[in-house]
Amino acid sequence: MQKQYGDYVRTGPRELTIFDPGALQALLGPQSKTTKGPFYDILDKSLNLNRDRVWHRQRRNVWDNAYKKSLPYATPQIEDVCDRLLDRLRKVAGKPLLLLEIMTYFSYDVMCALAFGKPPGYTAGESSADAEHILNTLTQGISAMGIMYHMPWLMNALAVLTSLAGPMKDWTDWSVSQVKARMAIKNGPVDLMGELIKNTSDDDAGHALLYGDSRLIISAGSETTSSALTFVFMHLALYPHYMRAIREEHRANLSDYHCSTPLPLLDAVINESMRLWPSIFFATPRVTPPEGLTINGHFIPGDMIVQIPPFSLTRDARSFVRPDDFIPERWTTKPELILNRSAFFPFLIGPYSCVGKTLAYMELRSVIRRVINEFDVILPEGFVAEEYWDGVKDHFTAGPPKQEVSFVPAGVF
Repeated sequence: MQKQYGDYVRTGPRELTIFDPGALQALLGPQSKTTKGPFYDILDKSLNLNRDRVWHRQRRNVWDNAYKKSLPYATPQIEDVCDRLLDRLRKVAGKPLLLLEIMTYFSYDVMCALAFGKPPGYTAGESSADAEHILNTLTQGISAMGIMYHMPWLMNALAVLTSLAGPMKDWTDWSVSQVKARMAIKNGPVDLMGELIKNTSDDDAGHALLYGDSRLIISAGSETTSSALTFVFMHLALYPHYMRAIREEHRANLSDYHCSTPLPLLDAVINESMRLWPSIFFATPRVTPPEGLTINGHFIPGDMIVQIPPFSLTRDARSFVRPDDFIPERWTTKPELILNRSAFFPFLIGPYSCVGKTLAYMELRSVIRRVINEFDVILPEGFVAEEYWDGVKDHFTAGPPKQEVSFVPAGVF
């Protein structure tokens, strides 16, 4: 579409899709005058699903403080779930398993542990039938959003129609029960939900907000991490010299290991994978101010819905040399391959940037370092990379195809 129509394309009666890297700050940056689009009116109110800028700023302060207080206590929970992941991989070493599935189990266990104090046991294969049902409901629901986020009115209608019974009600009821159970724990462990509970009004409105925030924690923190991990491991399997180099880097820094500690090559591989395959394909729609906006000589009238697709910006040759190639060195020894670093924004920018960025990097570093320390990731014979990448779906978050890989003890191949 960009090649045919240019950087500014009208994609609806009052909708404009923008591919110009120079528009990023005007639409999403700290000084942007835009507001969130109608999509954010859907479903129950949470930190993310709200269009009031003043309200969001106040609630974001609560979240930032909750994360600041709870983050130091997140490391043991991340490492505990990672222990369970390694135990499972050791039991099936050399046997094919679905990469996306196991990474989904890990990410949901971590976020449930951080939100509610205990992982459901997906990674270890110990989850209950109810927990499995909730996980399937959530992953299928996020896939459906890929179609419906273009029609927010439809999502609101479906929310009403499914409030009596069905998957959405099951997911809502489950999250409510988890929050109520956490609220009943007095003087419990320091965790994210506990800190949010302390700083939210103890009334119906406050409880409803906590229910919405709990669903945000689980869905936003899990789907994005599972897809990011899947894409990193796929790249390492395709480029095994990076896998071996990460193993060497990890072992050279083992004495002061901590999942919050960045390592040059590891972080470069993570960033390059997220550049090529951002976890969020969603174009974050915004509404222009009444007076309109002028961006690089283009005037956009007021009250227009404008959106800027991350996938297109991070593969734009104006920002990255050889934009479609996997080159982690662009983040380390070859900085000349980055022409516009601001075009890399996997966690968004500005007032609506992802509050969980630090946590996400902690999870990614922990899993990748510890798994690659023990295992090589091997693709099956006949694997065709082009077919795999062509199969990635845009359903709000990035949707990696189901692909079997084998985790083989390091050095066997």
